[in-house]
Amino acid sequence: GTWTIKLDTAVLGEEKVEFLVTVRDDAGAQWGNNNYVSYPNDVKAFLYNVTLPEPAIIADPGVSPVDGTTVVGVQTFTFGFKSATGKLKELELDIYLGDNTGENRDYAEHLGINLPAGSEAVAQWVDELVNNYSKLDEKYHVILAAADYNTDADDNENKEALKANIFYEGDEKAGTWTIKLDTAVLDVEAIEFLVAVRDDAGAQWGNNNYVDYSDEVKAYLYNVTLPID
Repeated sequence: GTWTIKLDTAVLGEEKVEFLVTVRDDAGAQWGNNNYVSYPNDVKAFLYNVTLPEPAIIADPGVSPVDGTTVVGVQTFTFGFKSATGKLKELELDIYLGDNTGENRDYAEHLGINLPAGSEAVAQWVDELVNNYSKLDEKYHVILAAADYNTDADDNENKEALKANIFYEGDEKAGTWTIKLDTAVLDVEAIEFLVAVRDDAGAQWGNNNYVDYSDEVKAYLYNVTLPID
């Protein structure tokens, strides 16, 4: 008879796999021996080299809404990715507002946000953000206000409000970051996200350095319909 074992060698994460094989029957016969110390001449060892896949991050389902969408009011932005060969590490967003978008964007005026992977990690990120709100550059205040930060509320209230609008769902291999913004609070007619995602295996999807790596940039520009006064 034949025993069959199927393995996804990529999951092993190792460049070699070896089997020491022994087969016995009920009559006392034996083929091979796994005791390579006492019976090295009887050992049947099968060593295989493993070609591991290149580190990769896959947009699954990617960024929503699609680039070029017109948004109005409270808008949910989602960033869904999975790591093919490691664990998701972080979502890096460079956010540009108003006239500082597209070909006119100026890096000096961007809003940089690095969200870790993991629901608890993002919740902790929010806690630290609120705890250090007074130390933030004022340019971040408007984006946080759009995420429901209220300067008249206490820290615990603001933590709960932000956690309802900035969160992660999934596991270490695949998940989705969500950011909900009241675009009317931004008071600009455009918002742009430059998106990069990294994992712990060295893979990266996108690049926020639009000067040196323009071909790798993943930019999502949205027109904003503001309320009529």
